[in-house]
Amino acid sequence: MKKLIIIGAGNHAKVVLDIVRTINEYQVVGFAADGCSVGSKVFGNYSVKSNCLLSELTLNKDIYFVVAIGDNKARRLFFENAITKFSAATLIHPSVVLGSNVTVQGGSVILPLAFVNTDSFIGENSIVGAGVLIDHDVKISSHSHLRMGTKVNSKVILPEEFESKTGELML
Repeated sequence: MKKLIIIGAGNHAKVVLDIVRTINEYQVVGFAADGCSVGSKVFGNYSVKSNCLLSELTLNKDIYFVVAIGDNKARRLFFENAITKFSAATLIHPSVVLGSNVTVQGGSVILPLAFVNTDSFIGENSIVGAGVLIDHDVKISSHSHLRMGTKVNSKVILPEEFESKTGELML
C-alpha cells in the first residue's frame, strides 16, 4: 500500500480522508497542518507530521501527498512546495463516472457522484466537487475548484485557479 501525507486538517481534509479510506490504495502516514502541534492527533488517531511548510520532512518520492485545502491560491502554494519532495496522489471516489479518454492529473481529487465525459481534462491539484457534471471535451486547468453540483457544458476551457459557485452552469 502506498504511503500518503494529507496536507491540511480542516473540513476538506476530512472529506479527502473518507475517499482515501474508501479506495483503500493508500495508507495515511500523517497530516501536515498549520495550527496543530507536531505529534498531535487529528481525525481519530492520525498524527500531525509537520506544519504545512513541510520543511522538516525529507525528500522521498515513494511517499505520496494530496493537498486538502479548498482555497485555490493556498492549495497551489502547498502543492508547488510538496511536489519537490513527494509524488502527487490522484484520488477519485469509486462512485465517479469517467468517460473514455479522460485525463486527471496528479494531486487532483474527484468527490462522490461526479461525472466526467469523454475526452475531458482535469489539471493538476484540482478539486471536482460532489455531483459535478462535466460534459465532453472540457479542459479544467490546474489548481481549480468546481464546487458541488457545478455543470460544465461541452468544449468549455476553464483557466487556472478557476473557482465555481455551488451549482453554477458553465456554458
